[in-house]
Amino acid sequence: MEPGPKQARVTHTLKGKQLIDLEKLFLILSGDTDKIAKTMNLPLDVVRDAITSNRLKLPERKPSQSLAQLQKRKKFGYYSMRNYSKKLLQNITNHNSLHPWYQPCTHAGPCSESSCECMQNAFFCTKACVHAEYSPNFFRGCDCKGDCAQSYCSCFAAGRECDPDLCKSCQTCTDLPRRLTANSYTQRCRNDNISMKRYQRLLVGKSSVPGAGWGLFTKDRLRKGDFIQEYLGEIVSTHEGDRRHIVYNQNGSNYLFDQSKDYYIDGMNKGSKARFANHSNNPNMTSKKVFVNGDIRIGFFATKDIPAQAELFFHYRNLFKGNFLGR
Repeated sequence: MEPGPKQARVTHTLKGKQLIDLEKLFLILSGDTDKIAKTMNLPLDVVRDAITSNRLKLPERKPSQSLAQLQKRKKFGYYSMRNYSKKLLQNITNHNSLHPWYQPCTHAGPCSESSCECMQNAFFCTKACVHAEYSPNFFRGCDCKGDCAQSYCSCFAAGRECDPDLCKSCQTCTDLPRRLTANSYTQRCRNDNISMKRYQRLLVGKSSVPGAGWGLFTKDRLRKGDFIQEYLGEIVSTHEGDRRHIVYNQNGSNYLFDQSKDYYIDGMNKGSKARFANHSNNPNMTSKKVFVNGDIRIGFFATKDIPAQAELFFHYRNLFKGNFLGR
């Protein structure tokens, strides 16, 4: 039998946004074609051809002199927050609630204040950035031996959760998710609550605040500093959030939370039980923005010891877009 005609190879030329995405992913994923193809949902040969035809190359990655000196020091010196630029740390502190949406830096040259988007927007560089650990601005995690819930922990002091890829000594994220009690912990780290969903058991019932509708209650006794729950909802742009803000205020309820300078979290139609918490001038919990695996996420934490079945309150000033009245 004569062999049948060969199938013509299907060509797929990447243009516009696809090509832009390819160039960014090529840098972020360090040229790993398998991961790029899977992320873009494209055939592997199409990705390889596009990389070749567009002559994409990775920039030279080598540690700067300052980073090389750090690596020669003792382990504690390498992880200490004192080794970062004071100007950078001050910018991060000042941008506590004004951060833009985070995007890893993809510039060609070494990280500097003039070229690095992370430094310009008051972020540390992460493992998703093009130079990653070779950047002097790279966040290196912590080397804690304790519970990582105090300011001596580099991650906690920087408003970040511990990262299992960076923080090796504290054993973060090695316990199963959703474990709550101290007796159920085998790891030492206590700074991975949001990523591991260590939510307290919460109840929704009639609020003690007149006219507030539903309220949020804790089933168990809480201690000062305990993580309670993450505030969840739709991620909407500031433009869409401002539009919804007008509509919600007419109904007497508003669930818009300032996530960053570019986006809000809207818990009106979708979210966690945390959206039922009501405002009080004497709150027993507070919100905290935490950097978790590249995202700015919001968690509620107890500010005092709270008895079981008590109602949970927070102060909405500077937190929500408008008044938070409950439901």
